[in-house]
Amino acid sequence: MTAGDLKIAGLALAVISATVGINVFALQERRAGSAIETSSVAASSFEAKVRAAIGNDLGPPLAPGAQPLRVAPPKPAASELSSNTAEIIRGIQRELNTRGYEAGQPDGVAGLVTRGAIMAYENDYGMALTATPTQELLSRIVLGSSAPPAGRGSGGRIGAGEAESVVVVVKQQLAALGYTPGKADGKLTEQTARAIREFEVDQKLPESGRISGPLVSRLMRLQGAGVAAAAKTKSAQK
Repeated sequence: MTAGDLKIAGLALAVISATVGINVFALQERRAGSAIETSSVAASSFEAKVRAAIGNDLGPPLAPGAQPLRVAPPKPAASELSSNTAEIIRGIQRELNTRGYEAGQPDGVAGLVTRGAIMAYENDYGMALTATPTQELLSRIVLGSSAPPAGRGSGGRIGAGEAESVVVVVKQQLAALGYTPGKADGKLTEQTARAIREFEVDQKLPESGRISGPLVSRLMRLQGAGVAAAAKTKSAQK
């Protein structure tokens, strides 16, 4: 046998040995995999192999019967919260406008007119007055009846939210126009309701005796006209 023949034979033997080794290794891995699925001891061995492969980033092993740590999802960014709030406000404005509450342009900004419209809706449906746009309120408007129940007013019951500040502004503006809504606090009294009715009659608005979008809108318009007139008078006196 020549040297070339010996070299070829040696290569062939090496290939055969490698093939046999690979098959034996694969068979052992399959057996180990089966054992892992059926044995908690093998599971611990598998975890040890994983830790050896990726380091100790998994932390210490869990004690028997211990529950894995549940990590809370990250909180949304401020910009995301702001965007969601604006969408909720726009939805409330659109729904209230559809139902005749005149909440103003659906711009996603909860101004006094929008808050007045929210209070009118809450009053008509027997809810505590909050003047606050929320997801719960939007869902209630969308899923609720299109017509308010007859005689189901809230009776001026103030709840948590921005209602008190809206009441204070309305009382101040009514008083500035010569009406007597009572003390400029956050309480809705019968005297306040009477002053609102008088204003509504004088302005040819539907008489309701409650704070509403049209009421706040008209008060703001008259206040703006009064400020402009006062500025014009002051300028003419110079």
